[in-house]
Amino acid sequence: LAINGAHYMGLPKWIGAFPNATTYATTSARQRILKKCKDPGQLASLEQLTPLLGDKVHVVAAQGCKIGDVLVRVQTERGVLLYVGDFIANIPTLPKNFLFRLMFKLTDSGPGFKVFGIFFKFFAADKKLLRDFLIAEIESRPPAILVPGHGDVVERPQLAPTLVSMLRAAI
Repeated sequence: LAINGAHYMGLPKWIGAFPNATTYATTSARQRILKKCKDPGQLASLEQLTPLLGDKVHVVAAQGCKIGDVLVRVQTERGVLLYVGDFIANIPTLPKNFLFRLMFKLTDSGPGFKVFGIFFKFFAADKKLLRDFLIAEIESRPPAILVPGHGDVVERPQLAPTLVSMLRAAI
């Protein structure tokens, strides 16, 4: 599953290791990957993936993104696990590189458990639409476990209200 159109650099290596595998992506992610990646393999639509997932796994295309992001929701014994890709980060320390460190500071993207401001600054087509989409998803199926694309897994009491508060304060 291509989580968005910016995370494509590993596809050629995966295609080499698994030549018959299919990668699934949103339309926007697919378009960007085809422009940027020389050998992305088969890129099928999310609609083709959905029937293969069963009733405990859901992949949802996010609204308000430029690069075709997704959320992944998995029903586990401990509650809903929510994979949020680049929307929320839990990065323990800032990067050592001065420019990246500065970008993280200027966008309030870290360190710590935060809305990933870098993503909202550069990859959100409509920040408020994306924020409202994320809040609606979180409130409709409150997660017990959050897996960010960057940083450690988060499990804490009142995770859903914390996430909603973070999103409302940041955007």
